[in-house]
Amino acid sequence: MKTYKWIALFLNLSLFIILFLNSESLMGWISVHDDSSLFIVFFVSTLLASIPGIPFGIVSAVMGAKYGIFLGTFISVLASTISSVIIYTLFRYLLLQQGNKLLNKYRSIAQFDRIIKNHTFGMIFVARILPVMPAFVVNIYSGVFGLLFKSFFWATMIGKIPVMTVYTLIGDNMLSGSRDWIIISAIYILFIIIIYFAYRYFLNRRAVKLE
Repeated sequence: MKTYKWIALFLNLSLFIILFLNSESLMGWISVHDDSSLFIVFFVSTLLASIPGIPFGIVSAVMGAKYGIFLGTFISVLASTISSVIIYTLFRYLLLQQGNKLLNKYRSIAQFDRIIKNHTFGMIFVARILPVMPAFVVNIYSGVFGLLFKSFFWATMIGKIPVMTVYTLIGDNMLSGSRDWIIISAIYILFIIIIYFAYRYFLNRRAVKLE
């Protein structure tokens, strides 16, 4: 997965550079209260969410700054969920062999594989909240191994709500000049830490039972 990490780093840097060079135009677009381009924005957001390595949190923050917390979160959650469904479907029915080859290069997938089939909803939900593995790997894995679509869909959508809400809140707060985003970020980090240790505890309990 070293190649992926370099690609992800390149895409992250590229996006930051593009935003920096076009910051004035972006701020001008954000400040205009016009919903006429909403469909195009949603389409572009879905496209960006489908590209591995793109930091979609930045996109969500822009959505929060442009459309506010509620509509921004709705767009972000729906766009990222639809992109997940598209990738799931592609690797479930069209790119099965390619998906298998890609997953074999990911070391952490074995531990994930041992328990996800018995706890599909819970494990995908945790994977959406925690950076246990890249989101695109979760999408590919779910498609390649034919995980129950209903569990995949709802765990993905519900799991993305807290993450996207935080990013849109940050975007909305930073635009308004409020410093509430610092408190929000701190609370979310604490939430992530709690979920992470609960996840590790579950894995250890599971490992003991399997011995």
